[in-house]
Amino acid sequence: MKTKELLALSVVTLASLTSLASCGKVDEEEVDETMTQLRIKYTNGGFGSEWLDKLCEEFEEAFADVSFQTGRLGVQIIKEYDKKNTGYESIPGNSNHIFIQEDTDYYTYMSKGVMKDISDVVNDYAVTGNETKETNRKISDKMSDLYRSFYQYNGKYYGIPLFETNVGLQYNVSLFEKKKLFFKKDASADEFTEADFDILNKDDADKEAKEEALDKLYSLFISNTSDERSYGPDGKTGTIDGVNYSIDDGLPATYKDFRALLIMMKNSGVTPFIWNSTCTDYLTSLLNDVWANNEGANQFMNNLKLGGTATNLVKLNGNAIERDSNGNPVVETKTIAANNYADLHLQKGKLEALDFAQYLIEDGNYYSKSWQTSYTDAQEYFINPQNHKTIGDIGFIVEGGWWFREASDFFSPGTQKDAKFSPYILPKATKDKIGTPNVRVSDRRSLMFVNNYIPEDNLKVAKTFLSFLQSDHALETYTLYTSSKRALQYNLSNETYSKMSYYGKVAWEIANNTNTITIPWLPLSNFAKEHVLELDYASYGYKATYIDKDGKEQPVGGNPVMNFNDWNKKKDPQTSEQYFINIYNYNK
Repeated sequence: MKTKELLALSVVTLASLTSLASCGKVDEEEVDETMTQLRIKYTNGGFGSEWLDKLCEEFEEAFADVSFQTGRLGVQIIKEYDKKNTGYESIPGNSNHIFIQEDTDYYTYMSKGVMKDISDVVNDYAVTGNETKETNRKISDKMSDLYRSFYQYNGKYYGIPLFETNVGLQYNVSLFEKKKLFFKKDASADEFTEADFDILNKDDADKEAKEEALDKLYSLFISNTSDERSYGPDGKTGTIDGVNYSIDDGLPATYKDFRALLIMMKNSGVTPFIWNSTCTDYLTSLLNDVWANNEGANQFMNNLKLGGTATNLVKLNGNAIERDSNGNPVVETKTIAANNYADLHLQKGKLEALDFAQYLIEDGNYYSKSWQTSYTDAQEYFINPQNHKTIGDIGFIVEGGWWFREASDFFSPGTQKDAKFSPYILPKATKDKIGTPNVRVSDRRSLMFVNNYIPEDNLKVAKTFLSFLQSDHALETYTLYTSSKRALQYNLSNETYSKMSYYGKVAWEIANNTNTITIPWLPLSNFAKEHVLELDYASYGYKATYIDKDGKEQPVGGNPVMNFNDWNKKKDPQTSEQYFINIYNYNK
C-alpha cells in the first residue's frame, strides 16, 4: 500500500465515539528555571495516577544530578491530569511533551503527524537510571508479535500501548463461598433439558415436578466450602506444565451450567447481575468477550483483519438458520476478502454471544434499576450490600479491569487488600469447547507517545522518561497500583506479588496465564485500517434493523442487552436467532 494512502486513513478519531476506561487534576506548581521541565498529560481514568506519581518521583530522584539542558540540573515533571483525551487537532502548540491516553486511534494520530518517531526508544533497552539500562530484552521484545506488527509503520514506531484489560463479569468470591455457589467435582448441568429450566423458572410449575427439578439443581453445588470443586471451563485442575488450571475451579463450564447457577443464585436470595447506565457500552464489550471466547482467538481475529479463512460461519437457508438433526447450526468455511467481509457477522460465536445476552436479561437476573444506576453507585451496591437491604446481595458486576482500583473509596479502611473479589472466567457455549483457551478482548486502546512538536531541548528527557516507563520495574509498579496488566510481556517479582490485593493477584494470574489469550481490539490488516471506523468495539457486530409487531422496519443500535430489554418492554420480542439474521442482513 502506498504511504500516502495509509496515512490518509480515518479523519475522525474513535475517541470521540466511545467512552474512556471509567466513566484529575492539573498540577499547579511553580516552574523551577534551574531544572529541565518535562510536561506530561495523562488521561486519569479508572486506573488512577498513583502508579505514575510513584514513577515520576523515582525518575526525578534518579536524574537529580543530570543535566539535560545547558545550565540546568535535574528534572521537574509537571503533570496534567484529567479524564479527557487531547484531540490530535489540539496537540500542535500544546505545551505537554508526553501524552498517555485511552481510546485513541493510533493511525489517525499518526496520519495527522502529531506523534514523534520513537523507534530509537522502542528498539533499545529500557532506561533504569542515569547511564543504566536493562540488558535482557529490548522494549520491542516485550511487545507481542501482534503489537509489534500494529505499531510499526514503515519500520518505525510512533507510540507504545499502555494497558491491556477486558470488560467482563467481576464476581464476589466471598458471597459465592457463603452461599455455596460453586459446582462440586464432576457436577454438570449438561443433561438439563429446556423443560427442566422452564420448570425451575416458573413460580406456578407443578409442585412435584418443581421439587424434582430443584433436587436436580441443588445436587450440582458444593455443600461445604472445603468440598472438591468442578474443573471449570478449562476442564483441568492443579498446576500442569507450569500452568495453573485451578483459577476457574467450581465455575460453570458451559452455558447450561451458567443457567443453572443463575437459578441457584436467585433461589439463594442473590441478584445475579448489576451494571451501570453511565457506560452501557460495557455490556457490548462483555458480549465481545463472550463472542471471542466461543469463536476462538484465531477465528475472532478475522473480524479485526476483515479477512482470512472463516471456518465457523453459520449457514442460512433463506431467512432461517440451517440446523442438523440435533438442532445445532450447520457451519461452513469461506475465504473472507474485501467483497464479502460482512459474512464474518455469521460467526457462530456471535450467535452464542446473543444467546448469552438473553440470559443476562431473563426475569429476575439483574438489578432492575441498573438502567438508572451510575457506575459509582453500581460499584458501591456490589461491594457493600449490607448497606442496601432493599437491594441485597449481588453476584456479578459488569465492569472493566480498572473497577477495583476505581472503587477504592467504597471499602472500609484497611479492608480492600484482602477483599475477595475476582474477574470471572466465562463459560463455554457447549460442552465440546471445554478446555479451549480463555479468550478475552482488550478494547480500550491506550497509547503513549511524544508530542511531535516538542522543543528540541526537551526531546532527550522525554524519550528517556518514556523508556523508563517501559522498564520491568515500571511495569511491575503499574500492576501493583492498578491491579492490571501493562500491554507488554513481563513477570512480577515475589516481592511485588506479595504486596498486591487478593483481586490484583487473581487478575494477574488470569491475565498472565498461558491458557488466557487477550486480543487487543486493533485493525490487524491494511484493509482493516482503511475501514477502522467500522471496527468501533461499541457497535461492530450488533447493529441491525428488524420488523416490529406492526410490520414496520426498525433500526437498533449496537448494544444487544439493551435491545433485548427494549423488545421485552415493548412486548415485541426477538429471538437471538432472529437478531443474528437481522444483523447479517443489515451488514451484507
